[in-house]
Amino acid sequence: MELDIMKKQNLNKVKELIFKSVDEVNKENIPKKKSTKENLKDNEVSTKPVEFFPTSVAKKVDFGRKSAWVLKDKVEDWTNRDFYLYISNKYFTKYSEKWGYAAIAISNYINKIKEVLLNMIGFLDNITFRDYIDFFFEKWSTSLRENNKNQTIYPKYFIKEEVVNDFVKYYDMVKREVNLPIESNNMFNEKDFEASYLVDKNSWVVEYGVILTSNWLILKKEIDEKQAVEIVKDIVQKVCKSDKIKDKIRDNTFKYSPYPEWFKMKDSKEFLIFSENEIKFEENKKYESWKR
Repeated sequence: MELDIMKKQNLNKVKELIFKSVDEVNKENIPKKKSTKENLKDNEVSTKPVEFFPTSVAKKVDFGRKSAWVLKDKVEDWTNRDFYLYISNKYFTKYSEKWGYAAIAISNYINKIKEVLLNMIGFLDNITFRDYIDFFFEKWSTSLRENNKNQTIYPKYFIKEEVVNDFVKYYDMVKREVNLPIESNNMFNEKDFEASYLVDKNSWVVEYGVILTSNWLILKKEIDEKQAVEIVKDIVQKVCKSDKIKDKIRDNTFKYSPYPEWFKMKDSKEFLIFSENEIKFEENKKYESWKR
C-alpha cells in the first residue's frame, strides 16, 4: 500500500516537472509584444489616427504624444501615407482640430481620388495631386464642411464631381498660362522625363506620348523592341478610359516630333490610338544622348 502511494507521489512529481518544463519552453517561444514604435516600423500606416501637427503649433500647445512620422522632403517621393499626413496637417492648420480619420483608411481612399483625377486630367503626378489638395482646401473645404451636421470633411468630398471639374478648369487655365505652345519642342527636359518615369509610368506615357517613351525604353533601358512596345501599349490600354485621355496621348506624341530617323520604333499604329502613321521622322540631333 505504502509502495503504491510512493509510486503515485513520484509520478505526480514527474508530471509536475514535465508541465513546468513545457510551460517554460512555451514562454520562451511566445514573441515579445512589440512597442508602438516597433510596430510602426513594420507597418507603413497605423490603424489609429495619427496626431500630425505643424512644429510651430506643437511647440505652443501640448497635444500629448506626437507621431514620429514626417513628410518626405521631395513631393515626388511622397506615398499615400505622406498625402494623408499632408491632408491632416492642412485640416488642422485651417480648423484647429484633428481630422478624425485613420491613416490606413485614408491611404487606401487616396487611390480612388487619384484614379478619378487621372481619368479627368489625362495624367497625374505627385505635384499635381498636391496642388489638387491645396486647391480643395483653399476653395471648397469650408463650404462643404459647414454644410454637414458633423462639421467635418468627409473623404468622399475629394471626389465630388463639381470639385474635380472646377480643378480641371483651373488646372487647364494654369497650364495655358505657363506652358509653351504645343508646337514648340523646347519643352522637353530629360531629367523631368526620367523623374516622371520613376514616379508613375502611367502618367509618364500620357505626358510624353508613345514614340518617345517606347524608344527611350529601347535605347536607354536596353529593353527588347517588342517588349518595350508591349509595355507602352499595355499602359495605353489601361489608362485610355475616355477619348480625352486618348487625345492627350496623341497630342503629346505629336508635341515632341519630328523625331530622329534613327529611332527604332516608328510605327505609331502599333499602339492602337493612331489610325495611320502620322508622326514625322527626319534627320536631326534631338535626343542625341540616347543614340547607341
